[in-house]
Amino acid sequence: MNTDLIKKQKYEYMVCVHCLTYNHAKYLRKCLEGFVMQKTSFPYIVVIVDDASTDGSQSIILEYTERYPKLIQPVLLKENHYSLKKSIEPYYEPFVKKSKYVAFCEGDDFWIDPEKLQKQYDALEKHPDCKVCVHKVEKLFENGESQNKYLPSFSQRTGLIVSKKFIRMFCVDYPFQTSSYFVTGRDYYNYNKSDVHFGNMSKSADRSIIMYFGQLANAYYLDVIMSCYRVGSVGSHNERMINNPHFREETFSNIDGMTKAFDDYTKHKYHKECLLNLKRYRYNRVVIAHFAGEITTEQYEKEIVKKDYRLFFKMDNPLKVRLLIYLNVYFPYIGKFVKQHFVHSK
Repeated sequence: MNTDLIKKQKYEYMVCVHCLTYNHAKYLRKCLEGFVMQKTSFPYIVVIVDDASTDGSQSIILEYTERYPKLIQPVLLKENHYSLKKSIEPYYEPFVKKSKYVAFCEGDDFWIDPEKLQKQYDALEKHPDCKVCVHKVEKLFENGESQNKYLPSFSQRTGLIVSKKFIRMFCVDYPFQTSSYFVTGRDYYNYNKSDVHFGNMSKSADRSIIMYFGQLANAYYLDVIMSCYRVGSVGSHNERMINNPHFREETFSNIDGMTKAFDDYTKHKYHKECLLNLKRYRYNRVVIAHFAGEITTEQYEKEIVKKDYRLFFKMDNPLKVRLLIYLNVYFPYIGKFVKQHFVHSK
């Protein structure tokens, strides 16, 4: 589909670690320790772009750069590119060009397995029909305590995931988190340099990246917990989705546009999956609005039991919760009785 934009060459690094930070000072040391502890049989480089933080993040990055000058390449921006709608990818580009693979981790997440890069490198080296490798991720509260939840939330064995199934997974849910992404460098370079229109439409670049790689080739999954995802960290995408209705609506609008553009880009090869993705995010819109207190529980329950949302309603709620919601919507007097005598009494 795309013509390679990099000529054949020897790689200076086998892996370029792509890290973006913004006001992550309270989390950043944990993230950086995950990078420097990696044990590999190959050279890798960590490129950290700080988007004009004001909380001391840049000082921490410089501290680690002094300690690991050959490993960490800092880019400390003086103006916030996100607010100016300027891309940060040009700062990574010189290093991506020299790397066989690219791994991702933002400054509020962190790696916990010292052999993470080696394991993912080995997986793609052994499976050249795959262009992306992902793994299991543990979910944490903002303060670092475990939620005892994982991504993916379902059972998935180590091994190859065919392209169509991989795309469907991302359209139905968000099974693999960014700190697990490990992709081919040449294809990531092409993704950023080519006219991949859908890639510029989403506020969640991680989603468009993984869908791009999913349609290129098969994926490989490692059923090993090798990183942690901090949910709701200060200033994070999730935190803004809950607390900033304007940001939320803009994000959902972008996702709608990105999904439709991806459908066109792939010549409707994944059309059914794209329709599911649109429904999933409309369902998510309702769930977040309820969580943020913008709609009542009654409004929320009436909406999420609709036929279009049945798959996601089942995925996201245990049987007992689903039964109670069905009673509340279709038999409200029975639902009220059950809640008063069996739920509140416990």
